[in-house]
Amino acid sequence: MTTSTAIAWPQEPQVGETPILLFVPAWNYNDRYLAQPIVPHVLLGPYHLVRRTEYLKEHNIKHILCI
Repeated sequence: MTTSTAIAWPQEPQVGETPILLFVPAWNYNDRYLAQPIVPHVLLGPYHLVRRTEYLKEHNIKHILCI
């Protein structure tokens, strides 16, 4: 998959706003190949992305934790 999209980082919650709704991004089935933001500055994605250096550079990803 060569489609590149900008990562939509969650916003800071406003006073009286439920924070969890800000951290749940809209997701569709084609996003399964991309990293998804789960909290500010933390992405969750498939293992194959660690080998795609152009994706890492494009999104300024410098640290990776594989479990």
